[in-house]
Amino acid sequence: MTRRAYNTASQQWPEVEWSTSAEPLTYDEYVDLVDDKETFIHLIVGDLQRIKVYGQLGFQITEQVPADVWEAYVELVDKGYNRFVIDHVG
Repeated sequence: MTRRAYNTASQQWPEVEWSTSAEPLTYDEYVDLVDDKETFIHLIVGDLQRIKVYGQLGFQITEQVPADVWEAYVELVDKGYNRFVIDHVG
């Protein structure tokens, strides 16, 4: 979500030099803090899709998603983690 906020702000207000920060946690450390792990996975899958798609649509700055990361996204969607995925786009 931090990445999406940065990408969106950078696209919408390019005259501002944006920065973001987040607590430096590993995935395992973060997921231990989450009450609903199932929803958390749905959220990160949806956010990853938006990082790719919203850049293509001009809502955010464009960011390359590595092939192995996108393959993991596809696998998670195929396993049903699609609650926050936009239906009509990749």
